[in-house]
Amino acid sequence: MRIALSVGHSQKVRGMRGNPVPPECDEVDECLKICTDVSALLEAHGVECPMFFDTTSTSQSQYLANINNWTNQQNADLAVSCHLNAGGGDGPVGCEVWYYTQKTLAAKVSAAMAEALNLPDRSAKYSNSLSFLVNTNPPAILLECFFGDSRHDCEAYAENYAALVEAIAESMAGINLDDMPEEPPEPEQPPEVITEDNRVEVTSNVVGDVTVIVNGTLVKGHEGGEQLVDLTISLHGDVVLVINGENFHNKSPPEPEIQSNHRDIETTVFGGSGDPNYSAYDGDKFLNDSDLYVALPWKWRDTPRPKVKVFNRATGLSAIAEIWDVGPWNIDDDDYVLGDERPSAETHYETEQPLPTGPNAGKVPSNAAGLDLSPALARKVGIDGKGYCDWRFVDDRMV
Repeated sequence: MRIALSVGHSQKVRGMRGNPVPPECDEVDECLKICTDVSALLEAHGVECPMFFDTTSTSQSQYLANINNWTNQQNADLAVSCHLNAGGGDGPVGCEVWYYTQKTLAAKVSAAMAEALNLPDRSAKYSNSLSFLVNTNPPAILLECFFGDSRHDCEAYAENYAALVEAIAESMAGINLDDMPEEPPEPEQPPEVITEDNRVEVTSNVVGDVTVIVNGTLVKGHEGGEQLVDLTISLHGDVVLVINGENFHNKSPPEPEIQSNHRDIETTVFGGSGDPNYSAYDGDKFLNDSDLYVALPWKWRDTPRPKVKVFNRATGLSAIAEIWDVGPWNIDDDDYVLGDERPSAETHYETEQPLPTGPNAGKVPSNAAGLDLSPALARKVGIDGKGYCDWRFVDDRMV
């Protein structure tokens, strides 16, 4: 089965936003989070679930055209758009699903969401005027997961988030996740057999105190030698170059896995001409619009600081950046930056508790951000103002 899943509204054409926030919800932020996790869960259990988040539209008509065009290109069995409802009162208000032709499926998904959140089931709602339902090729349903301006609904969502994600995945795909094994790990590949066809050997005779470096690796001599031969050799095809017994393979190492507490981090943009400031590490370094840099909520005491690779799964874009500043919200969140905890700001935002330390001590964060991107880095990975990213250190240096 293949399900085309889309985030309701767009990055620049926002949907509903509860007031005050938190605990009430921002529709685009929460639907992006829900869709990302539903898609990942289904993909892990063998169901194709491409996801779309519109980051470019500046009008409602453009957004509707983009989401419909993307959906119609997916060759999907089902199209699903994820939204939050509004205007239902203080609540509990509940869950509903809109349909044009899929009444039975709409009622099934609505009931599953309501059960997961312990909210009223408003069931299936018919419409022949919603663009997404009538202008997409595959059968389509539009989820109204809960009421984002109902404090009761939002608290139920925060308490039962994982259950909601599972309920949406199971009900719209018609599967039971408990009965489906996750994708087996990639089988271990046998050691590569090196033959005369893909091996190049170079034997040299170096006379005197000469330092030889090949592709950045010291193969003879010592660091800082005055007599230096520095070779850069490009390898093409699946070959191994052996120089005086030292192997140089042209295959790139696999991308390291990102630890779970550095995934799906609420990400904001800082610095540049719109937010003029200087680096916490170098008072003469302006946080400009052109360099790729980040802020993390822990301050390094030593140099050099590790570089950071940022991934935006919504766009498939990534980039490597330097750490120029400290934040957002904290300067001492080492349990998150260097450890295995979620960002302190995320926890205090969700629980409405004031931060205990740092320059914002005593304040309740107004968002859950755990990563700041420079304007240039945000553009490079497709973040406009705020979004969700994964990140990891490029090397093993932590402090």
